[in-house]
Amino acid sequence: PMAMEPAEGDSSPATLRNPLQFSYPGYHEAFAGWYDPRIASNDHPANPNVTVFEWLHQDPAFRGQVAAWGSWHAFRRILNAARSGIPVHDGWDRGVPEAVAVTHPMLARLYGTTARLWPEVALDALMQQSLLAGLAQQVPRLLFAGYGETDEWAHAGRYDLYLRSARQWDAYVAELWARYQADPRTRGRTTFILTTDHGRGDGAERCATHQRSIVAKQRYERCLQEVDRKNQDYGADI
Repeated sequence: PMAMEPAEGDSSPATLRNPLQFSYPGYHEAFAGWYDPRIASNDHPANPNVTVFEWLHQDPAFRGQVAAWGSWHAFRRILNAARSGIPVHDGWDRGVPEAVAVTHPMLARLYGTTARLWPEVALDALMQQSLLAGLAQQVPRLLFAGYGETDEWAHAGRYDLYLRSARQWDAYVAELWARYQADPRTRGRTTFILTTDHGRGDGAERCATHQRSIVAKQRYERCLQEVDRKNQDYGADI
């Protein structure tokens, strides 16, 4: 994997054009590089626009070298797997690649039998195992992995589990990094694009929702402190 950091003194400004406060439009802008006002719902059908993943996948040097995993079942539409040809393993029903289901039947069984806390979002722990098993069989040059638990726990107002999932996400990233650094086929050659939560609202009540304003970032710590106090009844060690 390649870690990219700006040189000292450099700036890396990013301008967000999307005025909406939820996932599909935000992921589209991040992946395509521009805001499409037609995409105004998480239920939007297959992305009509080409993302950077599809653009690279069209390059003969990257053909068959792009792969994606996601807890949320919408990534197949956001990356338009049907048109792009990119293998997208997401949600509960498509979370395990066919080849992995053969070599890891228990993992496929767990996807099929685990209680679904959220019908559209598989557990990150399952996705991580599917990802690791898949990477043992395929060595992509560009990998996307979208984790979803932090977002779901925040929507539920469970700050304790939000933090636990965020901390676990850090461990997942470390696990991926160690795997790829140890393999000479991927060390310094494979690029990761990893995502998890995408911003919360301002205040104890709105912290369970998304917010587009910079205020959300500036007041996030106060928001979490308020929610923390409300969650004392759970008795969780956070």
